[in-house]
Amino acid sequence: MFAGLKDASASHPEWVTQGAKFAIIDYNDRPTLLDAFDDVDVVVSTVNSGPDAVRGQKALADAAKAAGVKIFTPSEFGTPPAKMEGRHALKGEIRDYLQEIELPYAILHTGPWSDFLFIP
Repeated sequence: MFAGLKDASASHPEWVTQGAKFAIIDYNDRPTLLDAFDDVDVVVSTVNSGPDAVRGQKALADAAKAAGVKIFTPSEFGTPPAKMEGRHALKGEIRDYLQEIELPYAILHTGPWSDFLFIP
């Protein structure tokens, strides 16, 4: 499922035939989220690292839990932090919240982004 892609179904019919579900959602509108997560097993959040976006994952998690999603992946890309402080503290807050609401989750660390390596 991809948020905000109005014509994604038409642009990628091969994804639709393989089971992809496209939806335009409002992160602040629970019914929109519940509808988007209907019959979805896995939610992968790719929100940016801004504080509002990271905290907004709580709404995604709540809707995922209510819709019966089997596993939630919060936006955690990059490298694992040495300490959960600063901007990483928010990610720790989301992990704690997922445990609190008992929503199974997976943390994915993809390693450093190459664009950081090649920018002078």
